[in-house]
Amino acid sequence: MPRAAASPSFGRCGAGFDAYLTREQRPHAARTAVEAADGVPVIIGVGALRPSHALKLAEDAQKAGTSGVLLAPMTYQPLIEDQVFGLYEDVTRHLKGLSAGRLTG
Repeated sequence: MPRAAASPSFGRCGAGFDAYLTREQRPHAARTAVEAADGVPVIIGVGALRPSHALKLAEDAQKAGTSGVLLAPMTYQPLIEDQVFGLYEDVTRHLKGLSAGRLTG
């Protein structure tokens, strides 16, 4: 059975120990997952304690060739709905800007 038929998608760096990987290890894990998936769509977790870190992780995931990102807000304090949606909007806007720059540049 072809690999793609065995699994509709593959996720990496979504939760658990991934938050403890270094800044250098997380992009490496994303690239490795994309290569190992052999054409199966890969979704990479980009959650981080700081929004600026989530933006960089999302950029790294996009550069690695992932099909999408999983953004689970990470915080020590409860977030209000507007903060969560604001984070999603910021990351989405950042990724769209990167894509637009590649298409036109």
